[in-house]
Amino acid sequence: MAERPGTLAKQFRAFEVTVGIDSSTEGRGSVVFRIFVDGKERANSGIINGFSKPKPLKVDDLDGAERLILSVTDAGDGNKDDLANWVEGKLFLKR
Repeated sequence: MAERPGTLAKQFRAFEVTVGIDSSTEGRGSVVFRIFVDGKERANSGIINGFSKPKPLKVDDLDGAERLILSVTDAGDGNKDDLANWVEGKLFLKR
């Protein structure tokens, strides 16, 4: 499992990102991407494998949120070729 924590400090309204397996794996690898906000899972990609198209994930309603964690785990088959990519992640400031 890999995690990347971040502090939101109640400043943001939404987060969006595109997730997938790197094309260098030539179709191999499988992972699950998850986004946690203040300890609660708010988005889950389901199993993404090396043949899956990139998948957008979005978390709305971050009002009052303090902490964001991006998590990726193997899909239950070990971590061989699990080259996970988080692409073009965006945090949207409150208006």
